[in-house]
Order: sequence, then C-alpha cells, then structure tokens
Amino acid sequence: MPRNIAKHDRHPADFCDGAAQRDVKLHIREVLLSDDIPDPRDVVRIALVDACSIFPEILSEREIAQATPSIQQLRIMDLIGREVAGAMLPSNAPC
Repeated sequence: MPRNIAKHDRHPADFCDGAAQRDVKLHIREVLLSDDIPDPRDVVRIALVDACSIFPEILSEREIAQATPSIQQLRIMDLIGREVAGAMLPSNAPC
C-alpha cells in the first residue's frame, strides 16, 4: 500500500457513519465563518463543496452571505481551489 494512503486515519467506510459527515460539515462551517487561514485539506473540501453547489446543505442563507467573500477569494486566488473547480466544470455532472 502506498505510504500516503496508509497515513489516513479514516477509512472511506467511516463516511457512511453520519457522525463523520457531521464532523466534516461542522469543520467546513467553522473554517469559513472564522478568520483562520484554511489548511490545504480544508481548501480542497471547500472547493469541492463550492464546485458541487452544496453550501446550502452546510450553511444557512445568512452564513452563506457571510462566507461568500472567503469562498470567492479561495476560488480565485488558491491554486488548489482553481484546479478543483476547473476539474468539475467540464463534466457538469452532479456530485
């Protein structure tokens, strides 16, 4: 097994568990609504949520309005966010 895969502390099956999904949603919410600089994993998660248009499942309308400047900044300025968004555009398939 490649080293980078063995380092992960969660198995994909863990995400069938609602608690793991709630943890990820809460973490994304906390990152977007704070002044903290997101780490690369957070950037990828935020970019995926943005590209799949599922922020309404994580944030209220008021929170989306509050987080929109941060989301737009990540979308434009961050290489990871641009690559994720670019990879999602050609397919136009729902996530």
